Amino acid sequence: MYNISNDDYKMLENTASEFYAIKLLKGKWKDVIFTYGAVSISEDVVNDNATLSFNWNLNDSGNCEPEELTNNEKFQNYIGALLQFIISESLENKEAKIGTANTHTQPSNTQ
Repeated sequence: MYNISNDDYKMLENTASEFYAIKLLKGKWKDVIFTYGAVSISEDVVNDNATLSFNWNLNDSGNCEPEELTNNEKFQNYIGALLQFIISESLENKEAKIGTANTHTQPSNTQ
Protein backbone atom coordinates (compact mmCIF):
# COMPACT_ATOMS: atom_id res chain seq x y z
CA MET A 1 0.00 0.00 0.00
CA TYR A 2 2.81 2.43 0.87
CA ASN A 3 6.19 2.44 -0.81
CA ILE A 4 8.29 3.21 2.28
CA SER A 5 12.07 3.41 2.23
CA ASN A 6 14.84 4.54 4.56
CA ASP A 7 14.68 7.94 2.84
CA ASP A 8 11.18 8.60 4.22
CA TYR A 9 12.13 8.95 7.88
CA LYS A 10 14.93 9.59 10.33
CA MET A 11 15.36 8.24 13.86
CA LEU A 12 16.20 10.94 16.41
CA GLU A 13 17.53 10.66 19.93
CA ASN A 14 14.70 11.46 22.31
CA THR A 15 15.94 13.10 25.49
CA ALA A 16 12.52 12.67 27.14
CA SER A 17 12.52 8.84 26.96
CA GLU A 18 14.47 5.73 26.02
CA PHE A 19 12.52 5.51 22.74
CA TYR A 20 13.79 7.03 19.53
CA ALA A 21 11.64 9.71 17.96
CA ILE A 22 10.76 9.40 14.28
CA LYS A 23 10.91 12.41 11.96
CA LEU A 24 9.05 12.14 8.66
CA LEU A 25 11.15 13.54 5.83
CA LYS A 26 8.77 13.52 2.86
CA GLY A 27 5.20 13.94 1.77
CA LYS A 28 2.12 15.48 3.32
CA TRP A 29 3.39 14.92 6.88
CA LYS A 30 6.97 16.12 6.31
CA ASP A 31 8.65 17.36 9.52
CA VAL A 32 6.15 15.62 11.84
CA ILE A 33 8.01 14.06 14.77
CA PHE A 34 6.48 11.32 16.89
CA THR A 35 7.49 8.46 19.16
CA TYR A 36 6.24 4.90 19.06
CA GLY A 37 5.27 3.40 22.41
CA ALA A 38 4.18 -0.15 23.19
CA VAL A 39 3.90 -2.43 20.15
CA SER A 40 2.09 -5.76 19.94
CA ILE A 41 1.12 -8.21 17.22
CA SER A 42 -2.01 -10.37 17.43
CA GLU A 43 -2.00 -13.36 15.12
CA ASP A 44 -5.18 -14.94 13.73
CA VAL A 45 -3.93 -18.34 12.57
CA VAL A 46 -7.32 -19.46 11.23
CA ASN A 47 -7.60 -16.51 8.84
CA ASP A 48 -3.83 -16.24 8.24
CA ASN A 49 -3.89 -12.62 9.40
CA ALA A 50 -2.03 -10.50 11.92
CA THR A 51 -2.87 -7.15 13.49
CA LEU A 52 -0.19 -4.70 14.52
CA SER A 53 -1.20 -2.51 17.46
CA PHE A 54 0.90 0.33 18.76
CA ASN A 55 0.82 3.44 20.87
CA TRP A 56 2.38 6.67 19.74
CA ASN A 57 3.00 10.15 21.04
CA LEU A 58 3.14 13.31 18.93
CA ASN A 59 6.32 15.29 19.64
CA ASP A 60 6.05 17.98 16.95
CA SER A 61 3.19 18.38 14.47
CA GLY A 62 5.38 20.20 11.94
CA ASN A 63 3.12 22.22 9.62
CA CYS A 64 0.03 20.17 10.58
CA GLU A 65 -2.52 20.80 13.29
CA PRO A 66 -2.11 18.21 16.10
CA GLU A 67 -5.80 17.20 15.83
CA GLU A 68 -5.30 16.64 12.09
CA LEU A 69 -2.80 13.91 12.95
CA THR A 70 -4.35 12.31 16.02
CA ASN A 71 -7.76 11.97 14.34
CA ASN A 72 -6.52 11.04 10.87
CA GLU A 73 -6.88 7.35 9.96
CA LYS A 74 -4.63 7.77 6.89
CA PHE A 75 -1.84 9.19 9.05
CA GLN A 76 -2.21 6.40 11.60
CA ASN A 77 -2.19 3.78 8.83
CA TYR A 78 0.93 5.39 7.38
CA ILE A 79 2.84 5.36 10.66
CA GLY A 80 1.66 1.75 11.13
CA ALA A 81 3.12 0.84 7.72
CA LEU A 82 6.28 2.72 8.66
CA LEU A 83 6.52 0.73 11.88
CA GLN A 84 6.15 -2.51 9.89
CA PHE A 85 8.99 -1.32 7.65
CA ILE A 86 11.22 -0.43 10.62
CA ILE A 87 10.57 -3.82 12.27
CA SER A 88 11.27 -5.71 9.03
CA GLU A 89 14.47 -3.76 8.44
CA SER A 90 15.70 -4.30 12.00
CA LEU A 91 15.01 -8.04 11.78
CA GLU A 92 16.83 -8.29 8.44
CA ASN A 93 19.81 -6.32 9.76
CA LYS A 94 19.68 -7.91 13.24
CA GLU A 95 19.97 -4.47 14.81
CA ALA A 96 17.93 -1.37 15.67
CA LYS A 97 15.90 -0.89 18.79
CA ILE A 98 13.01 1.50 19.14
CA GLY A 99 13.01 1.42 22.96
CA THR A 100 11.74 -0.19 26.14
CA ALA A 101 10.41 2.58 28.40
CA ASN A 102 6.77 3.17 29.28
CA THR A 103 5.37 6.44 27.94
CA HIS A 104 2.00 8.14 27.75
CA THR A 105 1.00 7.60 24.14
CA GLN A 106 -1.89 7.77 21.67
CA PRO A 107 -3.29 4.27 20.80
CA SER A 108 -3.69 3.12 17.20
CA ASN A 109 -4.48 -0.14 15.38
CA THR A 110 -3.26 -1.02 11.91
CA GLN A 111 -3.72 -4.15 9.82
